Amino acid sequence: MLDSLAEASVTLAGFAAVFRAFAGDTDPDGHSRVRLNAVIEGGLALAFVSYLPIAVADISIPEGVALRVSSALLAMFVVLRSIVPGIAILKAGWPPPALFPLASALSVLGLAFLASGAFGVSTISSFAAHQAGVVSVFGALAATFVAQFRVERGG
Repeated sequence: MLDSLAEASVTLAGFAAVFRAFAGDTDPDGHSRVRLNAVIEGGLALAFVSYLPIAVADISIPEGVALRVSSALLAMFVVLRSIVPGIAILKAGWPPPALFPLASALSVLGLAFLASGAFGVSTISSFAAHQAGVVSVFGALAATFVAQFRVERGG
């Protein structure tokens, strides 16, 4: 499952990079560069934390520890690249950019799963918490990408 999520994340980051490359200086709503950079960075971060537990397992570190570290790394990324900018967007005034509420809700949900898994307070297994967090953050990135697509197409 984590392999598939990593592959999908890299694919999403690649599509966002293509959008970014062909967009030039056009920025229809003032958030295009931020959205595409978030999808590119987020896709690569998701791929990294999806493969990290697999790679670390080869050097005889327990799987639970690898999953907790991976969850903590992604949780820090979500706070720095999703939650903090989201607060700044909300402070800028209403209405927020397209699909911002959905992407924000998925980011917060992902952060909750990842933090509970990282701190070991999850009522589900470390693997399930990590996986749920990664899926939620991927959903937030996908919503952000769709928002960018809608803005560029005028819809």
